[in-house]
Formats: sequence, C-alpha cells, structure tokens
Amino acid sequence: MIWTASSISKEQHLLPIRFPLRKGLLGWRIFLIRKDDQPRFSNVQSLDDLRQFSVGQGQGGQGWSDVEILKYNGFDVSTYPDDERLFLKLVRGEFDIFSRRIFEAPIEWEQRKDKTPMLHIDRRKYYRSFSFSSLFLYSEK
Repeated sequence: MIWTASSISKEQHLLPIRFPLRKGLLGWRIFLIRKDDQPRFSNVQSLDDLRQFSVGQGQGGQGWSDVEILKYNGFDVSTYPDDERLFLKLVRGEFDIFSRRIFEAPIEWEQRKDKTPMLHIDRRKYYRSFSFSSLFLYSEK
C-alpha cells in the first residue's frame, strides 16, 4: 500500500482507495509570484488572462500531476528537478507562477522572506487541482 497523488498511469495499474487523508487540502493550490507582478495578477479575470503567465513546476518522479493538467489546458510550463531551483528561477523571472499547495506556500514564503523579499503569495488566485491523493494497493484490476 502506498500514499501518493493520483495519475492516469496509477489509476490503470493500481487499485485506488479514495480517502481524504489530508481532508482534501493536497488539491488546493495558490501561487507564489514576484511581488512586482502583483498588479498584473490583479487584472486576471479569466483563464485566458491567466494563460499569459508562465508556470514553473517540479519534474520527474515526484508525482507532480499538475504539470500534465496545466499543459493540457494551454499553459506554458517549465519543469525543474527540485524546489530550490524553482524558487531561484521564479525570483530571476524565468517564469511567473510557482503553484504550491495551499498549506505549503505560507511556510515556504516565511522561510525565504528575508533572503528573497520579492516573493509574494497571490492569495486571490487559487484553484483546485484535478489530482487528489489516494491510498493505492498493488493489485490486479
């Protein structure tokens, strides 16, 4: 038995047990952005408006199912192997949005606010990720 985010591949090969271990909080996302970009984000009124911003996400076997979802919905997504590189590239302006779990962003901002005061949490824009966390049993379907 494992606990991980859902994906098409996992759903095809494993038997999911849908139980909200974190009461659904794993699926809620808010954006870490550069503070100077807040006025641009304040003008976002639609999904098309939001697509004007590029997104940075984790890559590989970390289970970042948001990458597939964002790309499918027309977002420009760059992936990097670790969180620290993502924070650095966001601050450098290599992408505009670092989408984080709603309970991660405040902690990560607090940890970095002195070194990177240009980081900002856009609390007005958030979304519910399609992905959810499930327990999976290794078994034949």
